[in-house]
Amino acid sequence: FLRNAARFAPGALILVEDWMFSFDRRELEARLPQVLEEAPAFFGSRWEAEKEGFLRMLKEEFPAGQDFLAALFEKTGYQVLERWNKTSFCGGLLARKAS
Repeated sequence: FLRNAARFAPGALILVEDWMFSFDRRELEARLPQVLEEAPAFFGSRWEAEKEGFLRMLKEEFPAGQDFLAALFEKTGYQVLERWNKTSFCGGLLARKAS
């Protein structure tokens, strides 16, 4: 990301909507009950089929918390304009490259 961020023109917008925690990643074990409470509603009828892979992803692959990603954007010359959360594990950021 750091390499590619420099290539965008000032004023460029970047929209990221993906798996990201609404809390710091280090809090996962403590927040896992909340995550698991939200997951069935998020996945709907696919929950049973997705459950095993989702749990593995949470513990082994899951990226970072939204605060970490927002700080990364700011470090690379972007201003975070909006942040939102669909759940405690899915959210988004909209950022604009500073001039």
